Amino acid sequence: MADDSKPVRKNGPGRPFPKGTSGNPGGMPKEIAEVRRQLRALLPKATQTLGELLDHHDGKVRCMALREVYDRTMGKPTQPITGEDGKPITVDLVSALERLAR
Repeated sequence: MADDSKPVRKNGPGRPFPKGTSGNPGGMPKEIAEVRRQLRALLPKATQTLGELLDHHDGKVRCMALREVYDRTMGKPTQPITGEDGKPITVDLVSALERLAR
């Protein structure tokens, strides 16, 4: 008979623990939640400062501020992946995930 108290790997790396058992029983440390709460309180001030930097006299500072605004609102731009021959590499994500699941 199998011992259910030991971690059992089933169906790949996504299920290292027995069903109904958490891999993080204590949850997120309370200190981290408190730091996040404090940082969220600073968001209006940080957003205001970033907006002010869009009018900075130094073009490099304006460019960095613009990049931060765009990255956080539009998402970072995608970058093509090329092989050694310089041609784009295409990946069939569904097929790759199916191979991993086997």
